Amino acid sequence: MEILRDSVAAMVKNKRIWLLQFLLNPALLALAVGWLLIPEAKAWQVASTGLLAVVILIVALWLHATTFAYFGDYHAAGFLRLRASFRPGNTLPFAIWAVLFVFCLHVVWHAGQSVAEFSVYLESISPAWLRRTMGETGTDKSLTFTFWALFWIVVPGLLLPFGVQAARNGFQAFKRAGTRAWRYTIGNRVYWSSLIMLAIVGAYLPGLLIDWLPKLESMNSESISLVARFTVAWLLAATAWTLIASMLGRLGNPESSGYLGGKSSTKPT
Repeated sequence: MEILRDSVAAMVKNKRIWLLQFLLNPALLALAVGWLLIPEAKAWQVASTGLLAVVILIVALWLHATTFAYFGDYHAAGFLRLRASFRPGNTLPFAIWAVLFVFCLHVVWHAGQSVAEFSVYLESISPAWLRRTMGETGTDKSLTFTFWALFWIVVPGLLLPFGVQAARNGFQAFKRAGTRAWRYTIGNRVYWSSLIMLAIVGAYLPGLLIDWLPKLESMNSESISLVARFTVAWLLAATAWTLIASMLGRLGNPESSGYLGGKSSTKPT
C-alpha cells in the first residue's frame, strides 16, 4: 500500500493543486454553459463564441496537463514549482490524448443509453434457465452496472496513464518509454483497487447526493439543501480526481527511486 500512501501524502502536501481542480473546473463548466447561450446572429457574436471556445479549451488543457505533469515531477524528484510543470510543447500530444479519451468515454456513454435495447436482445438469445434466473430487471441492472464500470473505471484506468506521459513527455508517451510506464501502471493491483474505490467516492456517491431529494418544508430550505449537496458532491469528485492524478504520477515513474518530499523509498509495492 506504499503507492496509495505516497499518493495521498503528495495530494495533502500540495493542497493548491486540489484547490485549482476544485475551483477551475466548475468555472470552466459555467463558461461552457455561457458559451452555449451566446447568440450567433451577428459577426461579433460568432467571433466571441469562437474566442470563448478557444479560451475554455486552453485553460482546460493547461489545468489537467499541469496537474498530471506536476504530480509526475513531484513523485520523480520532489519537483514543487507548479508553473514549471506546464510544458507548452506537450500541449498538442496531450490534446490528441484528450480527444481520444473523450471519444472513448462518449462511445461507452452512448452505448449505455441503449441498455433497454441490449437487455431485450440478451433476453432473446439467453437460454430459458438464465432468463428465469436473471429476469428483465436483473439483466437491466447488470448491463447498467457494466456500462457504469466501463465509463468510470475500465476506460479511464486504461487511458489515463497515457495522459500523464503525454503531459510530461509529449509524443514520447506513445513510444517505448510511455508504453513501459503504461504497462507498469495497469499491471499494478493497488492501482485498480484504488481506482474502483475512487470511482465510488468520486462518481457514485456524488450521483446519489445530487439525485437525493429530501422532503423539506420551504423553498429556501430546498435551495440550501441543493447547494450543500452539490458542494459536497463536487468536494468528493475533485478530491478523488486529484488523488487519481497523484497516483498516476507515482506509478508513471517505474525507473525512479520513488522520491517523495525529500524521502526516497524502495521499490514500489
